[in-house]
Amino acid sequence: MATAQDSISNVFFERIDTDEVRFFYDRNYFLVDKNCEFKSIERRAGFDRATNKFDGKFADYSGDGTLLLTGAYTQGAKNGSFIAYHPNRQIKWEVTFKDNKPEGFWNYFYPDGKPYLSVSFSDSTTRIVSQWDRRGKLNVKLGDGRYEFLNPIDGFSEYGFGFYSMSGRIKDGLPNGAWTVHFENPEAKQKEFAAEEYYRDGVLIRGYDAFKDAEYTTPAYGILPYDNFYRAETLLFKQCTYDDFTGFTVYLAEYLRNSFQLLKADSQITTDYAFEVRVRKDGTPRGTTIIRSLPGQLENSFKRVVESIPYYVPSFKLGEYIDDTITVYGTMSTTADNSLQFQTNRIERKLEHNK
Repeated sequence: MATAQDSISNVFFERIDTDEVRFFYDRNYFLVDKNCEFKSIERRAGFDRATNKFDGKFADYSGDGTLLLTGAYTQGAKNGSFIAYHPNRQIKWEVTFKDNKPEGFWNYFYPDGKPYLSVSFSDSTTRIVSQWDRRGKLNVKLGDGRYEFLNPIDGFSEYGFGFYSMSGRIKDGLPNGAWTVHFENPEAKQKEFAAEEYYRDGVLIRGYDAFKDAEYTTPAYGILPYDNFYRAETLLFKQCTYDDFTGFTVYLAEYLRNSFQLLKADSQITTDYAFEVRVRKDGTPRGTTIIRSLPGQLENSFKRVVESIPYYVPSFKLGEYIDDTITVYGTMSTTADNSLQFQTNRIERKLEHNK
């Protein structure tokens, strides 16, 4: 992953005039090549090239020219009214920012214009004030009631789900008591219990991950509708591959980093690695071969970690998923304290790319 200023190419953005620049994003607000098949958002914005910050009004549009979002920046800081729109041009949400922080109420709406959710940012704590279901029933009133929602999963999901849902009690605007989390694919009508969390006055006391059979104390799921427009400000870009688009390359690098977070190298090193995996059409691995391992004492650990990766994005050819052999190439480097960092450089798919 890199920032736009790391590239001298104009593929990711182009100047419209002296005050305005056009940026090209995928649906997750990563910059992509303007001719990339995954490009889905164009932003027209005031932009200060000297500081690489948005400055002035902006508007985001979908590929067919539908308005998605409007707002304004002051040298990189969000200020004033921000309004997002559903594809049918109804308002999706609106909020006021001051010096990069939301203030007042963040109001969400259903595509038919009916109210969905109201969130207060009037103090240092974000509080849920009201929530309505699609029939107009008020489930949360004045910060009290039962709250349910469905959010897209940001990035790659190693379990093959695109969404997660949460449900639980809201008291005084904050989550309280037991909450349940499910992974879902609504179109396929797939739903599976994923986690249980217990809150006290908005603070997560404990959580249980059903897939990993492990407890946690750091919040793993957001309780507000997720919107990744913030990422546009980072100017991070991705290559135009499906593995980059889905976040799979980032997932592999993070999986390795997390697996080695308690180990350190003997010295400062940078080295390449590679491994080959036979992957079934459902994404499960059925055999791993190390092509180039990490050096010295890390070799055996590297093999065990790579063999533990539970899921891969399956190859796709002629309109269906297929069994394939995938080769992953990456680089491992050390930080100042000899901790290990990983980067996925490229992924090759034997049959998918064989025309």
